[in-house]
Amino acid sequence: MATIGTTNDGVNLRNGPSTTTDILSVLTKGTQLEVLGTEGDFLWVKTADKVGYVAKQYVDVPGGIPTTPPTSSKQITSASGNLNVRSAPMISTSPDNKIDAVTAGDALTPLEDDASVSAKVGTTQDQNQWIRVRTPSGKEGFVAAWLVIYLGTATVPPTQPAPQPTQQPSTPQPSTPQPAPTGTVSGATIQPDLHNFINGISASYPIPQGYYDFWAQRTKLGLPDPFDISPTQLAASAIGRMPVNGFGPNTFSSLYWSQYYKNVCGMHNGLDHIIPVGTPLVALSDGIIVGTQSQWPFMGNPQELCTILWCYLPDSIRDSQGRRMLSNVLVAYAHMSNNTTVQRHQQVKAGQVIGLSGHPVGEPNNAHLHLEIHLLSGDTSLGAGRKLLSDYKGPQPFDNHTPFNPMLFFSEKLVKYHLNQGKVIGFGSDPTYPSPAKVSSLGLNWPALDFFTIAQFKYGSTPIWSVKSTPWPAGIYDLPTLIQRIGSYAAFNPYPADFL
Repeated sequence: MATIGTTNDGVNLRNGPSTTTDILSVLTKGTQLEVLGTEGDFLWVKTADKVGYVAKQYVDVPGGIPTTPPTSSKQITSASGNLNVRSAPMISTSPDNKIDAVTAGDALTPLEDDASVSAKVGTTQDQNQWIRVRTPSGKEGFVAAWLVIYLGTATVPPTQPAPQPTQQPSTPQPSTPQPAPTGTVSGATIQPDLHNFINGISASYPIPQGYYDFWAQRTKLGLPDPFDISPTQLAASAIGRMPVNGFGPNTFSSLYWSQYYKNVCGMHNGLDHIIPVGTPLVALSDGIIVGTQSQWPFMGNPQELCTILWCYLPDSIRDSQGRRMLSNVLVAYAHMSNNTTVQRHQQVKAGQVIGLSGHPVGEPNNAHLHLEIHLLSGDTSLGAGRKLLSDYKGPQPFDNHTPFNPMLFFSEKLVKYHLNQGKVIGFGSDPTYPSPAKVSSLGLNWPALDFFTIAQFKYGSTPIWSVKSTPWPAGIYDLPTLIQRIGSYAAFNPYPADFL
């Protein structure tokens, strides 16, 4: 039975059990509260529309305040990767209610009885279940039930069916199987641990039709082999725990676009792998290192350590003298701690280490790889553009202000890996892309968002988060629109590496 209390005076409802935490609202005298627990001199309470903490002295509870929360006989832990512990059973970023963080293997003690915990472990995000816990450091807070498992188990208990993640496609699925992009570079040979992990993913993640339509234009676009490896070389134990920050209107950009992405349409312009500083970074393709930020200034801060890879076309495409020919694709690596492993105009092979990961300049607590993919030529409607890459003498209409969605360039298996990480691990304890309910709560009438929603955009377009409903602003292209535009692209001619 719920314990009900009533405020005996005006009192602040806070997001933590301390007078130094942020005030969520001011409760008037006589407000009824459901008392969920205690912490020191504070009560954890639920009002009609909020959950927070109030000082005990300002609440009258007939029959007395419960003193000891129930505990479960079992412990739980993060299903994989970092897990945020929050002061209330909700995600709040303004103010931030994160009070601690744990990782897979850390033991959390549920401050609820066995029946309550059992009913929540294994539920899905849309059920929005939270478990009150005590962390190894002694802090008490809440963790998302859909991100935990029982300690010492590989899956959720048999009484609760394991959630099967699904990824909503951006476009209708084809009625017949589509030919997958193929290449001569075997990721299973280069990164066997990664491919073994992918082979073990049982969940189904549909890939939209537009992905196959994109690869059907591979000759016209001048594409290299599909990227069948990861740009980050991780230990086998870390492969399944890596968070990702996807391209376009992701969860992070929905919250912080005005701080980080104001000048890039309010969206993330690449793909982030959240990894420790010093992680080896590898070439996604055979190709040529064409320099750093000074040769292709794709980052806003000129102090960033970067490396730019110009991919070769598939091995079968060679000139009359048998030399490899270059593709239309540049892969740009940023936030490096060391970009001197390879030199300008050095030829590299797929999987070869080309540097070490780092963090953005001045942000040591934000370690990750930022990866962008750009085409040199194709869309003549954009004009000539700026010839940023001096090694390429042809028109460069895309210059450095029109990034493409990296998911389009990976093989089906590597797409599956990223979709899995985005759903199961996410970014900051949230799925990588906001749910339809979250989008609706922002006052936006948009279709479902995922890794393939936005395929390409041009800087200078209207920030996407200020657009209440689709169609998207000019210069921002969803996947079906990009496929239509490719029809009018000028075909790319294999480019000789005669500048070496």
